[in-house]
Amino acid sequence: MFTINHKTLKLRILAVTPADYPAYLAYMDEYYRRDKTPELPGRVVVNETIKVDGDLDALTETRIDLARALTGTHGQVIVHVEESDSSKDRWEKQRVDAWVQITDIGLDAFADYENLVVWATNLADGKPLAGVSLELTPQPTAAQTTAADGLATLAMPAAAAGRRGGELLIARKGDDLAILPENASYYGSGGTWWHREPSDLLRWHIFDDRAMYRPGETVHVKGWVRKLNSGKNAELVAAGAETFTWRIMDSRGNEIGKGTGRCPRRAGSISRTSCRRR
Repeated sequence: MFTINHKTLKLRILAVTPADYPAYLAYMDEYYRRDKTPELPGRVVVNETIKVDGDLDALTETRIDLARALTGTHGQVIVHVEESDSSKDRWEKQRVDAWVQITDIGLDAFADYENLVVWATNLADGKPLAGVSLELTPQPTAAQTTAADGLATLAMPAAAAGRRGGELLIARKGDDLAILPENASYYGSGGTWWHREPSDLLRWHIFDDRAMYRPGETVHVKGWVRKLNSGKNAELVAAGAETFTWRIMDSRGNEIGKGTGRCPRRAGSISRTSCRRR
């Protein structure tokens, strides 16, 4: 911990498992939304006041030993630290919460609409880790094990009604365990780690002739529109005769022009439009 002008800090360390992660996100999200302080998940293993040995007005580092919260050399813990000034209510108190992993497993994941490709490595030297068991939660899929190159592929689960999002990837090797959330933010409620049907998308690039104009000059706007095909071998192709609408806004957000157009079918074509700046 890094503090300035704190003599003591209140410390709690809680032992947790991957099953506690959704509750941890909910705690972080609701802490300042509810009148009553929400409870942290997990089992409290350390609950004490620690002394800060620092000079006045100096940034002071205080080390927190996590080993006493573990049953072995690996584990998952939540560390909660807050200032110990009893005259302040919880709305005024500064606090720090962190989900900490003590693990030797490094995880990376790459997703498309069907599969999740996972790469497990050793955090000590970066070498691929074989024999790492992988699973996705909360919607379970068939567990996979990494090969000699540290790679494994998991099929995406089907989307479930009311899912919070933020699927959790869990990796295990012996007594070591690591997690990788799709999205570590507790604000988000959506996710992409689920199976979905691909669809064609439009991609475009739009520009004008010089960006600055005098009153009365004509603004020329040009753009390319392409279609990105769905599927594994996606490619950019001519958009076809797609209808589009356009609006031009000035620097204050006022609309100074609008209209509709149609993309020519031939590849490489440019759609043009212009308006008079008054």
